[in-house]
Amino acid sequence: MAVEIMDRPPIEGADGKMRAMNAREIQAFRRSTQRKYHIPGHSNIHTQKSGAIFLSAANNWPHELKKCEVCYAIKKAGHWFITEVETNKATEMPNGEKKKRKVDVVDLDSGMEIEVVDSSLTEITQKAMENQDNIIIVRVDGREKP
Repeated sequence: MAVEIMDRPPIEGADGKMRAMNAREIQAFRRSTQRKYHIPGHSNIHTQKSGAIFLSAANNWPHELKKCEVCYAIKKAGHWFITEVETNKATEMPNGEKKKRKVDVVDLDSGMEIEVVDSSLTEITQKAMENQDNIIIVRVDGREKP
């Protein structure tokens, strides 16, 4: 598979040691991650349905097929996901303009954003990658570098 699914992040227990999340904590983590995104063109209170693959006519067929493969791998790992969402927080561009980014797939259990790339990264994704470390790039053709 082209993408390696990350484990759920551990949390600090009452004794100060790191431990795995229980079912209630996993659910709360999924909700908090999902609230960081919304349906493109809608307000921030409208969240995308989890576990459903939404297609975009702006993308080509191999792009959408790779997105389905990524979602299958996430589902097989027992994680929840959302697709074709827009970030609530805008990314500041070099010219000072702020833009919201559209994300292909978000793994709600690990908080990782997965971008499916055909040829090259968009300027806004490159800028977001400088500021964040939770973005994974998956190429449609399977090559390593975007």
